[in-house]
Amino acid sequence: MISTSLYNDLRPHLVEAKEVWIAVALMTEAAFNKIQQTIPPTAHQHYLVGIDLPTSPAVFNQFKKLQGEKFEAVVLKLANTFHPKVYIIRKESKLVAFIGSANATNGGFFNNYEICFRIEAEDQCEKLLSWFNELYQMGKEITDKFIEEYAAVYNKNRIWSSTQQSNISSLFSSINAMNINAPVVNGQFFRQSDYLAFASRFHTDKSVSAKTERKKVRLRLLELHDLIYPKFKSYGMNDLHTPSSRRNYTSQYFHTPRSSEVKDAIWLNYGKSITQLSESDDNNFTNNVRIQVILRNGEKERYFGIWLFVGKPFKSVEDRIYLKEQLENNDFLNLVKNFLVQLGDSYWINIGEKELEIADIYENNDLRDFLFKDDFSEYYIIGRNYDANSEEINEANIAETVLIEFSKLYKLYELIKAR
Repeated sequence: MISTSLYNDLRPHLVEAKEVWIAVALMTEAAFNKIQQTIPPTAHQHYLVGIDLPTSPAVFNQFKKLQGEKFEAVVLKLANTFHPKVYIIRKESKLVAFIGSANATNGGFFNNYEICFRIEAEDQCEKLLSWFNELYQMGKEITDKFIEEYAAVYNKNRIWSSTQQSNISSLFSSINAMNINAPVVNGQFFRQSDYLAFASRFHTDKSVSAKTERKKVRLRLLELHDLIYPKFKSYGMNDLHTPSSRRNYTSQYFHTPRSSEVKDAIWLNYGKSITQLSESDDNNFTNNVRIQVILRNGEKERYFGIWLFVGKPFKSVEDRIYLKEQLENNDFLNLVKNFLVQLGDSYWINIGEKELEIADIYENNDLRDFLFKDDFSEYYIIGRNYDANSEEINEANIAETVLIEFSKLYKLYELIKAR
């Protein structure tokens, strides 16, 4: 039987499982948790996962914690890429197996266009089981030392792969343009209601109900903060800080006499420490270079953005002067160019109405000429935006996406911020 919705077809077998054997090239924490929610707690589980594709260290941490009489797991690295997707289930004395294209990920289980075959012939299932057991003996034990070493390599590789994905996304951006009117699908971290709270008809709405809806988005951003901030140092961001008060972690969600009449966005930002700000010409946190995520629902665009916010008009002047001074040095300019290219082609640099796409950076002098157009009077941003329905910012992926992109922007942040 052909299966095009793997989890839906797996589920009735998993709920009756006495024993399972799963061999995949890639597994996400969300998919693993889905299996654990479905399978009986008494079932014996065996996992064989390759490390050629980027399975999160969090999955291996879960494997390590569950290891015991009823749970066994190893990782496998062969001379060639390990790429199978095999699910074998024993119900009482009967075996059933699924083989095909679907890894144990949200995409493989639910969203991607996949195909699998269900096999119920006992002799074929037994052959698959023998295949699994033979490879399992070649697997590597999952230890704390392995997880620590793997995590370091994983983070490095995820940065490289994110750049490649950024380039691919840019290639197809004109074909798959962001659709401001498309409903936000289930499973996205920021939901339809979050974007709706900043829809154009509410931009100037000062009512209690509008304020309440916007506050919900702020709380969602704080949930994201709690997911990512404890991991900053493990992603190499050793000197990136929150504002001094939690109430300032995000921008204001309500109107004040001094705020803009239009509330079309809210952001979560990180930047200089209290000590660094005290040494700055302007010690206001948002008047200095910072890294942020932003949710916006404007008149003509709706997106989730990840930005290095160099400065708003006539702010971050100390940082911007420092940057221009350093750009006179060719070695510094070359470093800036390399870090910009590492961001990937989905990124751009905006200085007011002037825009330079990362894909269009060729010569150092052209880059320097563009950056020298900054006269401090306009917004200055290096960033990229994601469609509200992008898989990269769904519930399962958003924390890692933000951490990886922040870690890439952080290299530029370190170059730009005035010492």
